[in-house]
Amino acid sequence: MRSIESLRIPEPLRKSNIGSAVTIGVFDGLHRGHMQLIRTLIDVSAELQSIVVTFTKHPLSVLDSSFAPKYLCSVEDRLSILNEVGVDAVLPLDFDEEIATLEAEAFVQLLCKNLNLKNLVAGPGFALGHKRQGNLQILKQLGVKYGFAVTDVLPISEPSGLITSTRIRDALNNGFVQKAADLLGRNFMLKGKVVKGDGIGHTLGFPTANILSEKNIIIPNDGIYATWAYINDGISTRKMKSATSIGVRPTFGKEIRTVESYILDYEEDLYGQSMTLEFIDRIRDEIRYESINLLTDQMHVDVRDIRKILDN
Repeated sequence: MRSIESLRIPEPLRKSNIGSAVTIGVFDGLHRGHMQLIRTLIDVSAELQSIVVTFTKHPLSVLDSSFAPKYLCSVEDRLSILNEVGVDAVLPLDFDEEIATLEAEAFVQLLCKNLNLKNLVAGPGFALGHKRQGNLQILKQLGVKYGFAVTDVLPISEPSGLITSTRIRDALNNGFVQKAADLLGRNFMLKGKVVKGDGIGHTLGFPTANILSEKNIIIPNDGIYATWAYINDGISTRKMKSATSIGVRPTFGKEIRTVESYILDYEEDLYGQSMTLEFIDRIRDEIRYESINLLTDQMHVDVRDIRKILDN
């Protein structure tokens, strides 16, 4: 990751000595609104280098210690998606106290000096600098002074409101994975390592893979989900139908929240392997059953319904 002092055009691009079109933000989840911004960046950079500066932490988490957001994807996944869309460079930047206190004009001077800024592509409500003093009006004035344009990208909205990372988090917190997918422009995915559980699923005839994900990544609301499981053994990746349970397993009196996935038509050992779950639909709430038999009967119904969903 980079500090503000080390924010530089990568060496292969620096040799071309042309100006840059730059956009700056957290871009958590890289939802449809973010992607419109990135496409605009690429469009305006036909004669320039397209550069995305992405903060590795949400600025509010630095400014307010009580703010600890659950992210929609990891920094690594964010960088991977950005590199795949075709921008010339992605520069991860650690937002810290130094950046938080940097005046807007000083920030712009650094962008001009270190990135040869010629076009700043800004989304709705964008501002930079201490106390967000560098709003679009101020940035356009600074653009005249320092020789760069400001491209203002209109937000994507729908009847229910603007597309934002906060709305997507709210959808996932309520288990609305299809709504989250609509806002993201793709299905939500959760990554992690398969770790040993307590073996309850195996005793019921539904052996599950327990997923340990990063602590700062959001996990959808408790319930049963139709998912695709992508299993990576370090050599290849397999895509398998799966039934995923999120919750505390109330029938067994458990209290620790887990993410467990039963891989359909699969019996191999998965411990230690990497797995990605792609959430397709939510089947039902997590329910406490009066007997193990009632629970296993419902699990058979869940697997049947999930197989139908994924087959379609």
